Amino acid sequence: PEGGGEDDEEQTDDDELGSSSQRDVLGSALSDSEEGDRCGDSDDEVGAEATVAAEERRALLATNRALHSRLARYLQMVRKGAEVAAVNIKSVVDLEARYSRCLGQVGELRDGLLQLRAMQERAASEARHRLADKEA
Repeated sequence: PEGGGEDDEEQTDDDELGSSSQRDVLGSALSDSEEGDRCGDSDDEVGAEATVAAEERRALLATNRALHSRLARYLQMVRKGAEVAAVNIKSVVDLEARYSRCLGQVGELRDGLLQLRAMQERAASEARHRLADKEA
């Protein structure tokens, strides 16, 4: 798109100059430097200090951008890890529910087995009695 480069340049200028509150602080620092002129500071010394301060600011902004990028990557990694953990928790909950259902079914089947054994025992006992009656 045409004109997009101008916006980027304005953004870069704003980044270098800082926000309006930072410009106000810079303006007050310049007025303080005027007082410094009265105290014996030369324009060359003030200009050198301003250059050094601007270079330090650029270095700090670059460090800030790098740290911000690392933080964004870390937060994405944590979010992905949380999603995986949520899936794992859901999986564990599902497995626990299945286990509980299976354990309930085992109990029901055991009760059924005991009932069938009791019925088989009664039937065997009746058959023994009938056989004993027929033999007698």
